[in-house]
Amino acid sequence: MSSITKYSEDTAIILNFPRTEEETVCFPYYDWFTSICVRFDKTFIYILIIENINFGISILIALVTQDLFKAYMNCDPDEMQIYTTIISLPWVFKIFYGLISDNVPICGLKRRPYLIFFGFN
Repeated sequence: MSSITKYSEDTAIILNFPRTEEETVCFPYYDWFTSICVRFDKTFIYILIIENINFGISILIALVTQDLFKAYMNCDPDEMQIYTTIISLPWVFKIFYGLISDNVPICGLKRRPYLIFFGFN
């Protein structure tokens, strides 16, 4: 018995309906997704879907910028890495911004003055 057949049988037992092997081959992730929907509430499913869409878009943007650097700007890989580092550098400072805004209040307020200040920049 292969692991794929065992997974399909376990999933069929959880979901209380049998699946034929043809159905499992045609829709390989249907049983998995249905078992996730049975185990968790709708909010978790929505967050899971949105997070995966967000991850896919971020990968797509990374590929587009690499293509832009390579095809249109005629950059070498080392130049592409330098530009990518410069572009992503503000995300490194986001951690420090969060720590400072949470722990150093301005006029008794923690986040609002920081949001106003960085909103004008």
